[in-house]
Amino acid sequence: MPYFLADWQRILQRVQPGFTVLCDVSRTLGPNVRLVPLYVQLRELLKESGISVMAEVHPSSLTMQSLSRLLGERLALPVYQFTDRAEAEYFLLGYSLAQPA
Repeated sequence: MPYFLADWQRILQRVQPGFTVLCDVSRTLGPNVRLVPLYVQLRELLKESGISVMAEVHPSSLTMQSLSRLLGERLALPVYQFTDRAEAEYFLLGYSLAQPA
């Protein structure tokens, strides 16, 4: 994943504070603990860039949910977890509509 953070940095230069993120990890095999520092750096970048809220879609098993919850608490990021992508998208739509323009 040599370009992972660089790609995210380019993306984050194009967004305005208050943006939302839908992160679908429902097809992953589980957390790779060697990548935790990379996950932390990404979440720090998201926070610095002014993320409003993140909706994560996880498989119904608890593979990545606990790691995500821990990182969200550690970095005080507003992360909501779902097991259904449509529910996560609906949540973000409702969240965006409820925010002042």
